[in-house]
Amino acid sequence: MAPDEHIERKLAAVLYADVAGYSRLTGADEEGTHRRLSASLDFIAESIAGQSGRVIHYAGDAVLAEFASVVVAVQCAVTIQRGLAERNAGVAKDRRLSYRIGINLGDVIVDRDDLYGDGVNVAARLEGLAEAGGICVSAKVRDEVAGKLELDFEDLGQQDFKNIAEPVRAFRVLAEPPSPAAKVARKVAEKMAIKVGPQAPTDRAERKRPRIFRLARLSGALWLVLLVLDVGTGEPFWAHWPGLALATLLAIAALPLWIAGGFALLFARGAVLMAGLALVNAFTWSGELWCCGRRRS
Repeated sequence: MAPDEHIERKLAAVLYADVAGYSRLTGADEEGTHRRLSASLDFIAESIAGQSGRVIHYAGDAVLAEFASVVVAVQCAVTIQRGLAERNAGVAKDRRLSYRIGINLGDVIVDRDDLYGDGVNVAARLEGLAEAGGICVSAKVRDEVAGKLELDFEDLGQQDFKNIAEPVRAFRVLAEPPSPAAKVARKVAEKMAIKVGPQAPTDRAERKRPRIFRLARLSGALWLVLLVLDVGTGEPFWAHWPGLALATLLAIAALPLWIAGGFALLFARGAVLMAGLALVNAFTWSGELWCCGRRRS
C-alpha cells in the first residue's frame, strides 16, 4: 500500500475462535485430531455463512470471522458452541475439540480482503480469556445484545490485554436461558434502576473507583491524625465525631460503585445518612431516642 493511499475502515462485529489445548490433542492423536478439526471448521464455516457472517481467514485451528450485526454474531457463537457440544457427546473426553470464542465490536482496517487493528486484536484476547466451550465478549458487545437475546452475562471486570492500550471490560456469556425467578428479579432491578450481578458496575463507576479509593486513604490518614491529637490532649474522647462524618461522606460517595442511579441511589444515600444519625444517637445515648424524646418544660 502506498503511503498516501486511502486506508479503508469500518465498524464490524469480529468473532475469533480457537481450539483449547490443540497441541496436546495433536500430540496424542495427530490424524484423528486433524479429521475432527476439519469437520469442526466446516461446521463453523457453515454456521457463520448461514447467519450472514463471513469467514475472513483460518490460521491453523483458529477462525476469524466478521458480522454486520453484533446480535447475529453472538447468536451464531452460541449456535456454534451448542452444535460442537452435541458433536463431542460421542467422543472421549481426552479427544474432544473444544473451542473458545471471543467477540468484539470495533473499528477495523480492511486490506486485501482481511481485517486488521485493535478491533480484531481485542476479539483474539477475549478468546484467550474464555473457557473451553465458552464465549467471552467485550462490554460494547454486551451493551448491544442486552435485552435482544435470552442470554445472561457474567462480569469479568476490566482486563489489561497485551498490546492493547486501554483496559477492556469483559463478560462471559452464560448461554443457558435464565430461570423465571431470574427474569422477574432482573425486571424488578431494571425498574428500580439498579444494575446488579453481571451488569454492575457501569464503566462510569469504574472510572470513579480510583478516586474513591484515594479519598478513602486520605480520609483514613486524616482520622488517624485526629485520633493522635485526641489521645495527646487528654480531653474526653472526641475523635469519633469527625471519624463518623468522614465515614458517612465516604459511604455516600462510594455508593455509585454498586448502584447505577435513579431512585435506588437516592434511597441508598438516605439510608446511609439515617445510619449516620443513628450512630450519633448511640454516641450521645441518654436512655431515649433524642429524635423522639419528650420536651421537658
